[in-house]
Amino acid sequence: MDPLLSRIQALSFPKQVAFAAHCAERLRREIDPLPEDGLPGESVIAEILDEAWDVATGEPVDTPRLLGLQRRFLDAAEVRTDTGAQVALYGSAIEQLIELILGEAERAALVQLISESMIDLVGMIYVDADTAEDQEEAWQRRALDRLQHTPGRTVTRAFFQSLREYVRGRRYVS
Repeated sequence: MDPLLSRIQALSFPKQVAFAAHCAERLRREIDPLPEDGLPGESVIAEILDEAWDVATGEPVDTPRLLGLQRRFLDAAEVRTDTGAQVALYGSAIEQLIELILGEAERAALVQLISESMIDLVGMIYVDADTAEDQEEAWQRRALDRLQHTPGRTVTRAFFQSLREYVRGRRYVS
């Protein structure tokens, strides 16, 4: 079994959602260059991420609202098909985050897919792909360790801020 998957499986549902939402937000920060007209569905993505963080802090899933956000997101994504691999990875991670919250598939596997999207993205955009992927995976292991060693603690967006980021390498020129 994949070591990240076993760590993810050991987390409570709210902590799985927190880790997945944070990975999705990290993906967004790495996308460069952004499309001139922004990301497809960017405003609805912000609402989806807010919903995810509400669930991570113990709020019940608002299924009707989340289904409405999912429809709006999918409609926005259909309008733009020329977004490139980075944006496509991010869009997939957002779709998987919605599925995770709605309980549409095996939760730990969805969280793993989202975390792997971040690992894949840094491998695409940094010249030393292997080092970038290794550093991202190490960062995620530290984040998972922190989640596992804070039982009973409510996880907010600020939870991950004190984890040191790794130094990014040189990017490919876009």
